[in-house]
Amino acid sequence: MNQLFEAFIVNLIRRHRQEILPLDLRDCDLLPQSRGATIYLAKTNNRPVFQLKPDLAFRKNGTFPLLLDAKYKRLNAADIRLGVSEDDFYQMHAYAHRYGCPSVVLIYPETTETPEPLQRRFLIGGSDKVVVVTTVNIRRELSRQEHRRLLMSELTTILGGDYGIRE
Repeated sequence: MNQLFEAFIVNLIRRHRQEILPLDLRDCDLLPQSRGATIYLAKTNNRPVFQLKPDLAFRKNGTFPLLLDAKYKRLNAADIRLGVSEDDFYQMHAYAHRYGCPSVVLIYPETTETPEPLQRRFLIGGSDKVVVVTTVNIRRELSRQEHRRLLMSELTTILGGDYGIRE
């Protein structure tokens, strides 16, 4: 389910980039699994190891203004961390630093346990980089055009302006 959710979100953004993305991101190269922008976390014996693969990297003029990752996991609104696993957060931290990216968006599906949208901004210590954790409502009849439009509107809000990064 995780790979299906990732592919669904990435392909929806790529297919409808003109409707979903803010103006400053529309001319970005959209790189699924960072294809064409391979970055590794480390080297050993002068060889790169631990390849980083954000679900969608936004590249513009050789920089990465935004990275997006999708996880098909349940969040917990009562938890200060929203139930985001340490492993997932460390992964977003690595993305932000190795790609020199100021903003990483981590998208989860809304579930019956969290029927309301969730969004939390995490400032990475010692930097100006942020990880935004958010949910999208995929509990819609997406074969209906108006329901697809609602989902696209949610993604527009998440990715709009300062990429959903506001206090």
